[in-house]
Amino acid sequence: MTHPALTSEFDARIGAAKTALNGHTGRLCIHGPFEGLDIDNKDAELRPIITSLFLKALEAADRIGARQMVLHSPYTAWYQNHIFSIPGYAENKLARIQVVLDPVVRTAEEMGNKLVIENIQDVRPETRRAMVDSFGSEAIALSIDTRHAQLARRRLYH
Repeated sequence: MTHPALTSEFDARIGAAKTALNGHTGRLCIHGPFEGLDIDNKDAELRPIITSLFLKALEAADRIGARQMVLHSPYTAWYQNHIFSIPGYAENKLARIQVVLDPVVRTAEEMGNKLVIENIQDVRPETRRAMVDSFGSEAIALSIDTRHAQLARRRLYH
């Protein structure tokens, strides 16, 4: 089931956001959907659905004037704990990420928007950096949430 904010309530939510932001002159950013939406989903049938939800959220950002959309990093503790256990694990994960995000990155380019990949559970920023760089686009960048970084490190070392 798709969240009503991106389906049946979409136009009403856009209108409400525009009303709430009336008079605001600063930068705008939205947080993209994340619960249950693995950017590297292993199910090939679900990947296009995840892409479409990110595209719909990007449309919402554009319609309210937001120039950035935050997405959670797909690099989790599970990844870190299994990267050396399964041959090709990192490469296969990146390939799935690219399938899901490439249309979103290209659409963000066309809109003049930027996807910002936020650390959430990842503890190795160089992995996230390599993922962002793999798109070869100015429309995708990194974000560092210091609270998330602290929580991820605590989980890893305690």
